[in-house]
Amino acid sequence: MAHTLADQPVLVRLLRRDLTAGEVLAFIIGAMAPLLVTTGVNPTAIGATGLTNLAIVYVVVAIVLLLFIPGYLAVSRLLPNPGAFYAIAARGSSRSIALGAGYVALFAYGALCIAAFGLWGATVAPQVSSLTGLNVRPWQAMLVAWVAVLALGLLRVKITGRVVLILLAAEIAFVTVADLVMFAHPFGGHAQWQSWSVSSLSLSGGHAGAFGAAFCICFLGIVGIEGGGTLFLDSRDGHRTIRRGTIAAAMVIVALYLATAWATAWAAGDTHLVARAGAEQQNLLFDLARPYLGPVLTNIGAVLLDTSVFIGMVSFSTFWSRYAYSMASEGLLPAAMARTRPKAGVPAGATLTLMGFALAAIVLWAVTGLDPLVTLFFYGGTFGGFGVMVLFTITSVSVIGFYLRHRRHRQRDSIWVRLIFPGLAAIALTGAVVLAVTHYDLMLGVTADNPLRVVLPAVFGVILVVCGLVGLTMRIVNRGRYDRIGLGVQAATGVAERVDLDDDALTGAGEVAP
Repeated sequence: MAHTLADQPVLVRLLRRDLTAGEVLAFIIGAMAPLLVTTGVNPTAIGATGLTNLAIVYVVVAIVLLLFIPGYLAVSRLLPNPGAFYAIAARGSSRSIALGAGYVALFAYGALCIAAFGLWGATVAPQVSSLTGLNVRPWQAMLVAWVAVLALGLLRVKITGRVVLILLAAEIAFVTVADLVMFAHPFGGHAQWQSWSVSSLSLSGGHAGAFGAAFCICFLGIVGIEGGGTLFLDSRDGHRTIRRGTIAAAMVIVALYLATAWATAWAAGDTHLVARAGAEQQNLLFDLARPYLGPVLTNIGAVLLDTSVFIGMVSFSTFWSRYAYSMASEGLLPAAMARTRPKAGVPAGATLTLMGFALAAIVLWAVTGLDPLVTLFFYGGTFGGFGVMVLFTITSVSVIGFYLRHRRHRQRDSIWVRLIFPGLAAIALTGAVVLAVTHYDLMLGVTADNPLRVVLPAVFGVILVVCGLVGLTMRIVNRGRYDRIGLGVQAATGVAERVDLDDDALTGAGEVAP
């Protein structure tokens, strides 16, 4: 049964337009958890592949990102839907593919959010135990974080955005200071330039496809850049705010990752980097900076690593709830997931649903005694990141399809935005998906014969196939519901598609008075 705004006034009440570009930027970069990437992902990539020139890998990741963003922003500004990738797939590919993309997004963002609880429990519990003398278990630390994430998810997004922005500013400041002191103290007192040498792409340790594996691992560090699109209905100026926040976030994160990858090799020494990354792992950056920052600032950095994980949970929870809100408004998820808190203007039903899944995971890991760092964070995070990579690929193809279907918009944007950039991005991202599947064992940190290296990435293929078949069946037996796929809130409010309007009209499309 289709629900309308008149039937249930709270069901699709639109979100509050509170967020500025700076707060959108905070949610985007917060999802990437830059301190976690620079201290955890980078040493993992170096140790697993034997590559010393991670900065070059990030240059390639940045190029793919810069190819993807123009088309993504250009099309998403025409589609007033917080289910960003999902909406673009519906208009540019097919509604059946979009149905699969929507559920891929729910699985991927849900996994990324819940996986972060595992890292939080594994790192915060021993820290609190050491400081207090209490025997704090990982599940207890996870439960505290769960309460905090739930509370922020139910507050006005403006309040949550400010919290994220403050914590993120401190995090970026610490990484910047650490980079500066590492650049000021090169290994052996001499400049280290080998990390920028293309010849250093030769492998160490005999791993075939090391560059491809490193690219896939580093790509996980930019997952979240697409999240601004989910905040359309939360943003003060609609897609103008999203565009500014996304472009600024891309510039900041690319500069930060490049600088830190280079600074780490500069301070550790090109010839010692691989060995140190393998031995010191997530402590490498702290160990390199500690002699110059001192124990106090280094300990502050350790606390900021915890807050980096926390704001990652908050950001991914925010993205997930907006996707669920959009799909529930179309009748593809239970109607309760489209309900909002009238005063806060946040999708409370979707937030409570995700936090229910997170609580179930915490209880499961507490009862079974599984290692939350490996089985929840590493496995779940890699699984979710790969799912977002699949969504990037689908979206790049869908951008091209959108302009082929909607001819009147071809004059709005150049051929570079309509075809060349998304086409190159689609080719690169398809290759990245293939590389990720091929080297999933390296990304996951398991042996080549471990069944998880096949089972986990196959989940998304199954979702796309099953949802595609469901979509085709829906087109035959329930064409009305099928046609609502991708409309988001418009499907429930009865607002028609506005893809033929100008930017100003589209920015306000679908707005309904409370």
